[in-house]
Amino acid sequence: MKNHLISKLTKILAFFGFLLPVSALGQSIGISPIDPINAGGSGEGTIMFILNTIINFSLGLLILLAVVIIIYIAYLYLFAGGDAEKAKTARRYLVYVVVAIAVGLLSKVLIFVVFELTGAGIPTGL
Repeated sequence: MKNHLISKLTKILAFFGFLLPVSALGQSIGISPIDPINAGGSGEGTIMFILNTIINFSLGLLILLAVVIIIYIAYLYLFAGGDAEKAKTARRYLVYVVVAIAVGLLSKVLIFVVFELTGAGIPTGL
C-alpha cells in the first residue's frame, strides 16, 4: 500500500512538474523559429545559441527534479524511524542530489568560458 501511494504521488508530481514550466514558458515569451543561415546578428541559429538554450532547459529540468527528489529524501529521512541504515541512505541520496546540482551549475560556467574563448561574447539568458 505504501509503495502504491508513493508511485501514484510520483506520477502526479511528474505530470504537473512537466506541464507547469511548459505552460509558463509559452505564456511569457513568443517562440520564434531559428534561422540557421541568417541569424540577423542576434546570435539565434548559431551553435552556441542552441547549446546555451539546451543547457538552460536541462538546468531547469534538473532543478525541478532535484526539488522533487529532495522532498522524497526528506520523506525517507523523517520516516526512518530511528533506523540508522535508512537515515544513512537518505543522507547518501542527498549528497548525490547536491553533486548533480553542482555539475549542472558547472555546465553554465562551461558555456560562459566557451563563449569567452571563442570571442562570441556573453550569451543571452546567462
